[in-house]
Amino acid sequence: PIRAVNPNISEALENVIVKATEKDVNYRFQSCDEFARAIEQSGFSYVSQKTVYQQPQSKIVFQPPITMPHGPEGTKKTGNKTPFYIIGGLLFLLLAAAALFYITGEENVEKNVVQTQQLKKLTEDEIKSFINNWLSNQNNKNINQYLSSYSPEFNGIKRTKSGKTTYLNYYEWSDDRRKMYENAVDLNISIGNIDIKEISPQNGTAKVEFVQYYQSAKYSDEGKKVMNLKRASDGTIKIVFEELIYATETGE
Repeated sequence: PIRAVNPNISEALENVIVKATEKDVNYRFQSCDEFARAIEQSGFSYVSQKTVYQQPQSKIVFQPPITMPHGPEGTKKTGNKTPFYIIGGLLFLLLAAAALFYITGEENVEKNVVQTQQLKKLTEDEIKSFINNWLSNQNNKNINQYLSSYSPEFNGIKRTKSGKTTYLNYYEWSDDRRKMYENAVDLNISIGNIDIKEISPQNGTAKVEFVQYYQSAKYSDEGKKVMNLKRASDGTIKIVFEELIYATETGE
């Protein structure tokens, strides 16, 4: 909806704006550093607070107003005043632009409401196909395709062998996954016992649970994973939440 008003905004920046203005504060950026990092990763250039621009000061020359000859009614006219019709024209243009922006915004809101109401229910076949593609992209190390399965609104929970729990947003999750797959050797991930716990026909969402078997040259484990899926406005399925509930180390 934002790019419909201003097509010069990139899709990545639009995602940042959408997350920053979420109604639910739990889905917004949780710190200024997180917000700034998201803007940088979107490719948007901005000026930091440490940067100060100074414009060269031009020399100011005071000139007395130009006195025009007396008019027919004996009044004096000065030449340093902006004609009224120019000011009126500028005000008219500003009001017209504001009205156009308001109307366009209202139309986009209505379109967004219609799209939300028309979100198609997720079917079991769609969900299983989506999970299989998500799994294949991991095993083939197609990291960009793998990360495209996640929504910009994503929030995840990561647990380490030592028991440490970390909460990650989409950008933090992306950095973590890239590092993991870059270092993984002989990676082989499989899943079993897919269980679709709930499906909401009203907003195109679903909760999925399954057992994940992770194996690489250095480490292997198995555990229960939970995902929340949601159909995006363009019809694709995205992961909005992911958590490995527990994992048991296997192998030697």
